[in-house]
Amino acid sequence: MEYAYAIMQLLGGLGVLLFGFKVLSDAIEKLANNKLRGWFSKTSGAGKFAGLGIGTVTTALIQSSSATTVMTVGFVNAGVMSLTMATAVIMGANIGTTITGQIAALGTYDFASFILPFAAIGMFMTMLSKNDKVKTVGFILGGLGLVFVGL
Repeated sequence: MEYAYAIMQLLGGLGVLLFGFKVLSDAIEKLANNKLRGWFSKTSGAGKFAGLGIGTVTTALIQSSSATTVMTVGFVNAGVMSLTMATAVIMGANIGTTITGQIAALGTYDFASFILPFAAIGMFMTMLSKNDKVKTVGFILGGLGLVFVGL
């Protein structure tokens, strides 16, 4: 009976994780605009090290290379980011994962208790707001929160 319960938890967590990635990716694609395109084109002109730094810092802050990768793929699908820039960001995400491991080993930063309310805040933003941009930001926050619930 314990094995069946563990399998159900695994499948439920996987479902929430994948749904969170889908919501997050769709919302980022919807929010992508010309200003964001311009920012990424300026950054890609600075070289691959800028993308590496963006991926490292983003992953260290949100503590999920998977979420960084999903956002990056969303930006590439929306035509906001080039494939070359995305490659550098994903490599930076891998470096950021090591930083995240070091933070977790220190045990000084409980990120889950900070990020989980994002799911609730994001969903309230989408349900209560009539502004499309606020709803999209709510979906981003909700998707990010769901990713961490699934993890």
